[in-house]
Amino acid sequence: MTPQGQLIYANASFDSFTDRFGADVSRKRADSLEGRLGLTLDHQDSWLNDRGMMNRRYVYGIANLYTEFLGGTEVDVSGIRFANKRDRVWGGLGLGGSYNWNDDKYSIYGEGLVLTSFNHFADSYGYKGTIGLRVRW
Repeated sequence: MTPQGQLIYANASFDSFTDRFGADVSRKRADSLEGRLGLTLDHQDSWLNDRGMMNRRYVYGIANLYTEFLGGTEVDVSGIRFANKRDRVWGGLGLGGSYNWNDDKYSIYGEGLVLTSFNHFADSYGYKGTIGLRVRW
């Protein structure tokens, strides 16, 4: 098991402007600070392949708790406010893994997450997936 913690700060900074259709655009709230606490349950094994090179397999399950400390970001477009604002507390569950071969020269990996708000459980939700291939040379 591996405990995890993360803070993510973002700032959307721009000067106010008028777009080509005459709409005045300005920022109202530009800062976001999101915290994440997580716990993974991991399993890894490795072996030598027929060519004497190391192969590895890594799989994990993850549980996360997210919170937004500053309330998200907001812009004003001609008097109408648009906010990037989620519920304050979210949870997420996911699975992932990787397979590396030839002394880690090649690696395929993937992760899938399901997220939901605790305030509106299963009404506010999201999915996230990542897959990839890494090559070292």
